[in-house]
Amino acid sequence: NIDPNSLFYWNAEISKKISNNSSISLNKYLRFEDNPYIVPTLDKIRLEANKDVNEYGFSQLKLVLCFLNWYNTKENATEKIETPFLLTPINLTKKKGIKDQFTLEFIDDEVEINPVLANMLKDLYGIKLPERIQLSETSISDVFQLLKHQIESNNSGIILENIEKPRIKLIHTQAQSTLHQFNKRANKRQAVA
Repeated sequence: NIDPNSLFYWNAEISKKISNNSSISLNKYLRFEDNPYIVPTLDKIRLEANKDVNEYGFSQLKLVLCFLNWYNTKENATEKIETPFLLTPINLTKKKGIKDQFTLEFIDDEVEINPVLANMLKDLYGIKLPERIQLSETSISDVFQLLKHQIESNNSGIILENIEKPRIKLIHTQAQSTLHQFNKRANKRQAVA
């Protein structure tokens, strides 16, 4: 049972909160009762980020706003690569209570384009991307159009698609397939025992 409204993906609400340097409650998206490891994992991330601030004066914690799924056609055209594309600095805070409240606090509306990916795209395909963008001035759609224009102008034959919402039906089909395979193996084990 996947409710599309309970998924954390790029949308107008998140865009507005980042532009306003606001915050988002993770409790809205995470089901702590279903996974007891979420709280210790978030605590570890939060404590590491705080340690970086105390030791180095800045946090390396960033939220990936979107990924770029691509193929390096010059080395292995069949291997799909999924790379963080747009990164924004955040703070992860915790308020203790009956149910701990975890919050993402957006520090700045300036978003960094993954520098490793930008260099790789420049070296492989001659695609030039800015280092940073201001979400108050430039939308993610604008970055997509910039990337698409450069891909089309170098006549590489590469096609760029923008997937704005998670493909719920695809996720559901994959989950059903995984469950079916699991049940099949479990039935075989019971038959052997």
